[in-house]
Amino acid sequence: NCYKMLTEAQFQEAITFIKDYKDALYCIEQINERRATVDHYQNFSTTVLAAMKNKEIALDNKGFKKGEKIADFKLAKAFKYSTEVLNKYKLSNAVSRDDLLKKLAHATSDLV
Repeated sequence: NCYKMLTEAQFQEAITFIKDYKDALYCIEQINERRATVDHYQNFSTTVLAAMKNKEIALDNKGFKKGEKIADFKLAKAFKYSTEVLNKYKLSNAVSRDDLLKKLAHATSDLV
């Protein structure tokens, strides 16, 4: 017979290894999530700093405000476009998940 029963010690060692492996995978997952968060904030900060440099937005003691060239600010453009799409296809008027999916399908096929 080529199959051999594990001893109790071997079984416990295997269980410990599997638990350690699971913990290591969880740690890797957490590290990747943190890196993604840092990358997101770096990209956002770069966008905001560039917009300030290009006078698209400004900062005063109350916070951000429109700059001389706000129309060029890509986040403002994206917000404006998303608002137009939301209104044009009445996405906020969806009464159910299925209704929203139907509206989204129509919007995506129409926009392509």
